[in-house]
Amino acid sequence: MDPIYEEFNKKWKVISKIVLGEEVGELADFKKWLTGSSRAALERKSSVSGKNVHFVLPYYSDTASFASMEEVDMNKKFEPLDINQLKDMDSIIEAVKERIAYTGNLHLGESKFLSKSTDIVSSSYVYNSAQVAYSKWIAFSYNMENCEYPFGCQNTGFNTRYSIKCSGADIQTRCLEVHSSRNCQDCYYSNSLYNTKNCLFSFGLRNAVYCVGNLQLTPNEYSKVKKKILEDIVDELKSKKTLPELEDFFVPYQPNLAKAKMILGKPETPEAFDKDIIEDAFRKTTRIIFGKELSDLDKYGFWLKKHTRDIKFCKSVLSGERIIVPEYSNCYHYPENRLVTMPESVLVGKNLKIDKEKIDEFDLKSVGKIVNDVAFFNCAENFGVLKNNIESEINISCQNFYKSVLNVDSRLGAFNFHGLYSEYLFGTYSLRKSAFCIRCYLSENLARCFEVDSSRSCSDCYFCHNCENVREGMFCFNVKNLNYAIGNVELPKEEYMAIKRKVLDSIANSLENEGDYRLDVFNLVGKKN
Repeated sequence: MDPIYEEFNKKWKVISKIVLGEEVGELADFKKWLTGSSRAALERKSSVSGKNVHFVLPYYSDTASFASMEEVDMNKKFEPLDINQLKDMDSIIEAVKERIAYTGNLHLGESKFLSKSTDIVSSSYVYNSAQVAYSKWIAFSYNMENCEYPFGCQNTGFNTRYSIKCSGADIQTRCLEVHSSRNCQDCYYSNSLYNTKNCLFSFGLRNAVYCVGNLQLTPNEYSKVKKKILEDIVDELKSKKTLPELEDFFVPYQPNLAKAKMILGKPETPEAFDKDIIEDAFRKTTRIIFGKELSDLDKYGFWLKKHTRDIKFCKSVLSGERIIVPEYSNCYHYPENRLVTMPESVLVGKNLKIDKEKIDEFDLKSVGKIVNDVAFFNCAENFGVLKNNIESEINISCQNFYKSVLNVDSRLGAFNFHGLYSEYLFGTYSLRKSAFCIRCYLSENLARCFEVDSSRSCSDCYFCHNCENVREGMFCFNVKNLNYAIGNVELPKEEYMAIKRKVLDSIANSLENEGDYRLDVFNLVGKKN
């Protein structure tokens, strides 16, 4: 038995008692429920040991070589390359292909006690999880930052603790199935809450306490309803090892839209956007990376978003206003016949509530019917100083983004997912403290990079994977502390720069002519998945 699992099993029993009132059983029995629709770590077989290796992204070539971080020698010396053979992209890849291996089970910083997890940064005790930073005691979770003791959560951060099956939530404590919310304590089965405590099956509330279906109760009244609901939840978990998702309660019913539309006020004046600011940033970034300016973001949109997260557009069921639904958290699972904008969700919280006489009937089986006319879902989480974010969603203190998802304390970019403390990002997936990057993934502290994956503290790098402290590198894999290197071998600066110029001219010309480029860091060798 995995010793880390044994420790997590003990913690699960403690956390379930804290959140649900009593223990519900062995952690392994709830794996399917806790994983749910979350993006769990993906498995490949190590080419070195045959053991399972875990990855975040699914794009690596099926026939490539794979290894665990523990199986890779980052200081290995390689034979020099024949410079005369490095004439173009195809000849370079042919020369370095035996050096290309994708590394999983990645962890950086002071990370320890990890099992079946990858992309871990300075975290400890992580089980069956991916993309975890500065956290501890994380199980069956994805994309977590600064968290403690979450089980089955995704896309949560900033001091989320002791929570189960929450998503898109920050600063959560002792919560279950709370989504797209911020700063909540002791809340259950709710959406779009802000600064709330002790709320059940509530929607759009702000600064609220002791609410059931948005109805304000006394602490005594609330305690009785909560006790009954938690008893039902515990019974369900013990017998079935699973619970319904929040949206499942309302699938059989249609909301009373006529009643809900009565709460609408005067439409807000839409923000004026300036896409030219972002277009200028794209031109600047392509000039820095390729040595040639490229124009018209939408021409390159399909190529840029290929390895990120998508968005879809729906309409508010109350006003018909367009809603951006990001491929993030549980948002794609929210029922479209209950979607509203963020301002409308606040109006729901202020004006819609269940009937007081229904409280005595409130249990897990009757929830859907009783809360039906209150249950309107909101995908947006937009906070802080925001400006000129066009067709972008989940924006926290950011400016000038286009068709991007989860932009946090960042500026200037398009077609990204999860940029944190960064700027000038295009087609990137989870970059932290980085600038002037195009199609880079799961990395930290990158500058002027293109097609770089799972790397740290690198600059002016192209088609690199699992590199650290590489300056001016191309086609480098599982290596650190190199300058002017191709295929993990350093070259004289002049020779390196001449080859780099040929490579970049080829890429820039192809992009300008076709709006696409056939190679990426995931498909350099073998058949792409």
